[in-house]
Amino acid sequence: MIYIYYLLHIDTGLLDSDILFHLGVAGDYHRKGMVLTIPSAVESIWSEGYGDTHFLYHQVLRFVPVIRIKLWIALLTSVCLFSYLVYVEVKNKREILFYSGLFLFGSYVFTGRLLFGKGLLVFLPLFIIYLIVWNRKNKWAVFSLAWVLVWTYPLSPLILLYSFVSNSLSFMESYRIRKKTNDSFFSLLWFFKEYSLFYYAFIGFCLGLIIHPSFPNQFHAFYLEWWGQIFQPNDVEKIAEWLAPGNLLFFQTYFVLILISFFARKDGDRALFTLFAIGLVSSYFTTKSIEWTVPIGFLWLGSSSHLRAKVQGDLFSVVFGSLFFLYAGQLAQGVDYQIKKNRESGSLTSVFLACEKLETGTKLWIRWDDFPSFYFKCPKLIYPFGLNPLYSFAKDPTRYQMIFSFWKNEEADLSELPYYLGYEYVMIDSQKHGNFLLSMMQNQPNWKVIYSLNTSFLFKREKINASAHPEKIKTRPINLEIPKAWGR
Repeated sequence: MIYIYYLLHIDTGLLDSDILFHLGVAGDYHRKGMVLTIPSAVESIWSEGYGDTHFLYHQVLRFVPVIRIKLWIALLTSVCLFSYLVYVEVKNKREILFYSGLFLFGSYVFTGRLLFGKGLLVFLPLFIIYLIVWNRKNKWAVFSLAWVLVWTYPLSPLILLYSFVSNSLSFMESYRIRKKTNDSFFSLLWFFKEYSLFYYAFIGFCLGLIIHPSFPNQFHAFYLEWWGQIFQPNDVEKIAEWLAPGNLLFFQTYFVLILISFFARKDGDRALFTLFAIGLVSSYFTTKSIEWTVPIGFLWLGSSSHLRAKVQGDLFSVVFGSLFFLYAGQLAQGVDYQIKKNRESGSLTSVFLACEKLETGTKLWIRWDDFPSFYFKCPKLIYPFGLNPLYSFAKDPTRYQMIFSFWKNEEADLSELPYYLGYEYVMIDSQKHGNFLLSMMQNQPNWKVIYSLNTSFLFKREKINASAHPEKIKTRPINLEIPKAWGR
């Protein structure tokens, strides 16, 4: 009930940046049939050629305007839960209640990620189906799903990692049996036969990379997703989900999983346990790992026969029910906080209405993390950045550093930098972006506030009469020297 309550009260105007961005891109499908570029993100590499790493997600998003976003998220989350229950092979009501509760409330950080409406909602059910056909050793199904999964989400390399680890474990077990029976004859033919299932997955994965709807832009897209975001240049601002989560978030995420794992006794899928252990360590250094480590942990626990036997015990049910009640209570507190936050942030809607009055093609200067919501509400405007600062750095590192310096450099007056780069409108949220930016812009006669509400301010650059105010005219930024402090 708390989960449904959250869905009913979530504000679609303040959803995760990914879903707002993809909803805007889905609108382009209706007009163009295929996303080739994102021209509104003028400073982003995707203004030249869109890689479309969430292809299947975009396709199903075409139905969102009909069923509305809340129902969309509820539907796909239900699909994720249903596919998980199919994988677990639940057989009675107690198992249904336990594994459903574990999936939805075992980590409310992960539940929150699902409620963001990300492409993970499409990737996860297909990944679970992949595990099922893998266990059944259906080679052509493995081949086909590996191909398709590459188009769903940047987490698709997980299928190769799982396939290799699983095949290696079965190979070592086969080798141990042959050695125990004195049949230690080793041949390349036997080796290739033992890894044949992995080869099907590998070939399907590679073909999914090459034969792709976004050809040839997908190569650069996957490079940025799989390499650039992990090994970012020092000069690129790190997004929140790549920062270390901290002790509190780390233990809030894995507390129930680690506690229940003691009842599993590692008798589940050993390949899933290996991936879970790797992700558990990496999650302490990057929040992004939580997105795949938690569902891997759920799947590993779901494959444990010893845990399944424990679920039938009354004592275990009481303990888990208490944990469920505790975590559901914390989730309810988060819901109340989100509702209050949404009500307090109503000024953002008014800003969108003000920006919608601007002419088509107008360049509006905003921060990179504001781009998805503005692009969704006002797609006719042109913006810097675009979803991720790395995409802007990939296009033009110098311009990216200049734009970044405007938002972070508190020592120099860079009020004319937006105009210098071709932007005549600037939107600043003093609470979110910093009071120093608001003070800097308000002190410049070239910039006039044309709209303000609470902490949101929309500036327009206007020309000043040179003869009347010669001392107030600026045609260039005072200081364009890029500071070298950040990221070093």
